[in-house]
Amino acid sequence: MEKGESLKLAKSIAQSLNAEIEQNGNASLVLSGGQSPIQIFYHLNQIHLEWSKVSIVLGDDRIVSKDHNDSNEKLVKDHLLINEAKKANYISLLHPRLSHDSLAFPF
Repeated sequence: MEKGESLKLAKSIAQSLNAEIEQNGNASLVLSGGQSPIQIFYHLNQIHLEWSKVSIVLGDDRIVSKDHNDSNEKLVKDHLLINEAKKANYISLLHPRLSHDSLAFPF
């Protein structure tokens, strides 16, 4: 993915999150793992928005330690939950405190 393309996608995601926050007071973002979204995460984590009102959850994860290099959770924490996005509410699939009430629907 080219830099311009990943920046455009990051801005689009941020715009959707902002719209959801304005309309409902919070937003949820479901992510896929793997290396593909890293460039998008790079741009997204630098965009200013009310990250404390955003809940982030993975659509799937590998059953490995959260510190393992193959962990999608580690990937999200290392590449997205930094800079501006460090205030987001990350909900782990591996240590589920995941409840219907903790997410804003629809995604």
